[in-house]
Amino acid sequence: MSSMSRRRLLGGLGGSLLAGTFCDRLMAPARASDSLFAKRLIVLFTPDATYQEYWKPDVLSDGTFSFEEGSMLEPLASHKDDLILLQGLDVYNAPNSVSCQHAYGLGAMLTNVAQQSVYGGGGMYGGDGGEGTPTNGMSLDQYVASIIGNESRFRSLELGVQTNVGTFYTDDAYTRMCYSAPGVPVVSDDNPAHVYSRLYDPLLGVNQAVTARRKSVLDLAYGDLKDLQKRLSATEKSKLDLHLQAIEDIERSWGGTLSCVAPEEPDVTQFSSNAMFPDVATAQIDLLVAALACGMTNVGTLQLSQTVSYMVMTWLGHTADWHTLSHKSYGTTSVDQYIEGTRWFMGNVSYLLDRLKSFPDPDIEGGTLLDSTIVLVCHEMSDSVLHSFVGNQYILAGNAAGQWTTGQYHELEDENHGALLVSICNAMGIDIDVFGNPDAGSGGLEVLS
Repeated sequence: MSSMSRRRLLGGLGGSLLAGTFCDRLMAPARASDSLFAKRLIVLFTPDATYQEYWKPDVLSDGTFSFEEGSMLEPLASHKDDLILLQGLDVYNAPNSVSCQHAYGLGAMLTNVAQQSVYGGGGMYGGDGGEGTPTNGMSLDQYVASIIGNESRFRSLELGVQTNVGTFYTDDAYTRMCYSAPGVPVVSDDNPAHVYSRLYDPLLGVNQAVTARRKSVLDLAYGDLKDLQKRLSATEKSKLDLHLQAIEDIERSWGGTLSCVAPEEPDVTQFSSNAMFPDVATAQIDLLVAALACGMTNVGTLQLSQTVSYMVMTWLGHTADWHTLSHKSYGTTSVDQYIEGTRWFMGNVSYLLDRLKSFPDPDIEGGTLLDSTIVLVCHEMSDSVLHSFVGNQYILAGNAAGQWTTGQYHELEDENHGALLVSICNAMGIDIDVFGNPDAGSGGLEVLS
């Protein structure tokens, strides 16, 4: 790195950095400083929707619920009292005529806008990525990070497990759920070894000299870009802001001291191998929770595969890929295997919650990290067979620092899923009333008010 020229570095500040940054300076809604708001956010994605008739738990008249033995969500039973289950949220204005409904759903899931089509297909997804919307096309995680992420080493961490395997749609809504600006996807890091290196290598004493040299080169590049900014139009300045923010984010990630004990480095070399999927998922959960517990970041996402997933759960004895199973292509056999596979995904959610509960909360006496963290578990459509965007299901874990009543199931009607995104922002002290497309309506969910 010490031999890298300024010109080469500036030239490299293109798509790869642009995809991981955003310009939050143009919009910064008020955030309450009261300690009674949630301080952390995790979004976990599981692919290819669900079978609606098998997702719903057994619900009593007071909204409490239980999981039938062998059911899809039963692996979450030990955390039942920490959950809020939502069913019935619709994706606004989602057409059934798009080429791939899976991709439309993934692109809108956290943004509440229709994405641009990167690889042709005309109006494949029917949108412009959220140009001019109140949240400027950002996904929930990136928007929250733009407000609360400035004081941590990483504004946000985007982790994944095989998020672009077997497809050329590597920066399209088939594979990307996080967006930092209209049409600017944020790429998940699928390699646990690389994540570990990003988190811990710059802080180790043996690497301090190298880190200092890297910072000096970035400082020079930052100065050059600031000089250039003075000579640009307003439109060009806003684009350059993304590059400036990239440099600031990188430098911040190299700063600080190691105040926590670094976990053992993950031993997952073949991270893109189908057989390694479970090991990679476990490693990524461990790294994400450790980063939150150490205060390295307050916002993280974990994307378990891509939509239209080609992953095969060979560790469960399956031979068909996950997307094929989601369409009941093999009748009863595929239904049984899909339920079994969903249980496996929910087992990973349970492990994530176990890990969060294993760390004490620094601000809540007797509390755990989960008490001040909102966990959102989601998929891109409500029904994998019908390709439906009506009646979507979401799982929330954590009581948002005491603001939400957990252990409840809510069946909603005529509610846009953007209201859920608003409610999550509000629970984190971010004062907004519209998330994404303003035509979808305003306000949060009454059940989370």
